[in-house]
Amino acid sequence: MRCEYQELTRLNATNVAGYFTAGYDGGLDDAYMFVDGTVRFFGQSGWYIMNTIDSYNGDRATTQADFLSWFATNSFGGMNYSNTPVGAVTTVDEPTIDGKVDPVIFYGDWAAGKSFAISAWDAQMQGNGVPGLYFQAIGDPFVRK
Repeated sequence: MRCEYQELTRLNATNVAGYFTAGYDGGLDDAYMFVDGTVRFFGQSGWYIMNTIDSYNGDRATTQADFLSWFATNSFGGMNYSNTPVGAVTTVDEPTIDGKVDPVIFYGDWAAGKSFAISAWDAQMQGNGVPGLYFQAIGDPFVRK
């Protein structure tokens, strides 16, 4: 993945294979994925997985960006679902760092050709030793990179 910073407030990425962000906790507003165009994807960016460090990204009513926004038709500057992820891992409460999936395992398994479900579950179980703590995987469980 190639990223370019055009301004301090704008991030563009081309041919995204995986996306990880600090999101709301990193200073982006709750609409960073599509409403204000802060983060925009180009090229072949429709078959990727994602995660954020935001604690409540698995809730439907949150002040942070959530999975419903990530899977919206116009997320990340796309049209007709062209830039939506194929899978995402989320948390539905305040898990602290112990309750988040290990991004090295999550994205490493995906890059190695494992399914989304295996990548997500492996990262949750091996990454922190707290199985299933506020964890959910959203997307097609059988899809592979």
